[in-house]
Parts: sequence; structure tokens; C-alpha cells
Amino acid sequence: GRYFPELAGNATYPSAPRHTMAPRNWGVQAEHNTPVISKVSAPTYSLYGRSVVGSFFEDLSKTPGPGTYHVVNPGIYKSRAPQFTMQPRTALPQDNSQNPGPAAYNVDQYRKPGGLSFGIRHSDYVAQTLAEVDD
Repeated sequence: GRYFPELAGNATYPSAPRHTMAPRNWGVQAEHNTPVISKVSAPTYSLYGRSVVGSFFEDLSKTPGPGTYHVVNPGIYKSRAPQFTMQPRTALPQDNSQNPGPAAYNVDQYRKPGGLSFGIRHSDYVAQTLAEVDD
């Protein structure tokens, strides 16, 4: 298609609606004498305000506060987050194990390191050489 607005005819001009919705029950409309849209009538209101009597606004102690509702832990219905805290330590960690004190050590007694030796190394992988020695 091509677009030809000049061929639209009377569809482009404003006009009254040609189709209206019919009411569901003809008898109900006749009983209540509902106003016709095309006739002038007094304004009617059907919106009602909140009634203060018998509601939560009558006694504010009956209204629910923020602590009334139980907050569900999201770890129940979502994947759980890693468990850690960002709070600093309030006390130093204590070691309750039995350790020797400073008086339990004798400074004069200590283990001597192994001494040095200039001996021959014996190995299973080295072949022995025999040389004749002249007297």
C-alpha cells in the first residue's frame, strides 16, 4: 500500500460516535432512571472518602508498626551469601594452652652443632682405584 489521505472521505472529519455499547440489563436501567449522556443534568458523585469511625485511623495504637511484620531471610529463597562479619575484635585472642615460661629455659645448656670432619667419602657408585706404591 500507498498512502492517500485525500481518498479517505468523511473518515478524517470529526463526527459523532456511530456505535454505542448497550447496557447489560435493560430493566435495571429503567428502574433507576439513569441520566442520558446527551441531556443536561446535575453533577453526581460516586467517590466516597475514608470513614474515620471504626477504622485504624480512629485509634492509632491499632495501626501496625514497622516491627509488626516478620522479615524473611533472603537465604531461604535465594542462594546464600558467604557468611562473614566486618566487625573489629573487641578482645585479644587468648591462648589457654600450657606453655613453659621464661624461667624453664637454661641459657648455659644448649645443643652443640655437629662437628666438621675431613674424612673419606665412601660411595657404592665410585669405582676403587688400586695403585702400586713403591717402597
